Amino acid sequence: MVRHGALGRRPRPDHHRKGARRRYPIAGGVTGRQDIMDAVHPSGGATFGGNPTACRAGLAVFEIIESEGLLDRAAVVGERIRARFQALQKHYPVIGDVRGIGGMAAMELVEDPATKKPAGALAKTFRAKLYENGVVNVGAGTYHNVVRFLVPLTIEDEVLARGLDIVEETLAQVVDAARPRRTTKQNDHRRSQPSARG
Repeated sequence: MVRHGALGRRPRPDHHRKGARRRYPIAGGVTGRQDIMDAVHPSGGATFGGNPTACRAGLAVFEIIESEGLLDRAAVVGERIRARFQALQKHYPVIGDVRGIGGMAAMELVEDPATKKPAGALAKTFRAKLYENGVVNVGAGTYHNVVRFLVPLTIEDEVLARGLDIVEETLAQVVDAARPRRTTKQNDHRRSQPSARG
């Protein structure tokens, strides 16, 4: 629903599968405009039929999504996350890409912004440090260099802001720790050079 709304498209029939509410799995589903759905003759059973209790729970979830304006909230949350991540990308070249929709966002870490060589080891360190600092995240990507954030749409603004602050602080810590350190010999040589200020 968030995906279709963000793309400005309205599907005819749409299929999905997930549990719509904890402990009430809906094996799968097909939804669509009434005229399309009513065109198919009724059936006594189906792989994607679900059970009545799970279906009722799913309908209740849809009602909450509509009544609490969670699709609009998804757009707001997603925009805040992407704006913050894009600002970080300008400051930290290790962020090769920022992507996502609604409350699901990701940053791809790279060793070189030109070649986009994946920085899997850095992403692993970043993810672990995020956990330590209190931000749950998910690893992704073929090269394990994508860090995903799945933010609940009901998150309070203050909690979202603090979480994004932690992401920024943690990235700074990890990037700084990964920078090569000057040896004592390099530092001594640098101190022996005349100052540019004369």
